[in-house]
Amino acid sequence: MLTTESGEPFKEAARTTGWIEKPLDPDLLTEVVAALAEAQEQAH
Repeated sequence: MLTTESGEPFKEAARTTGWIEKPLDPDLLTEVVAALAEAQEQAH
């Protein structure tokens, strides 16, 4: 999830998919996407 929201309720709702606050750190985005892709592959 990529959003301008930074409140805890929004973070809690998004923790299962990933959470990155702005300003966007490209390295962190790459790490999160890689981790999500790996988890998706392991689920199948």
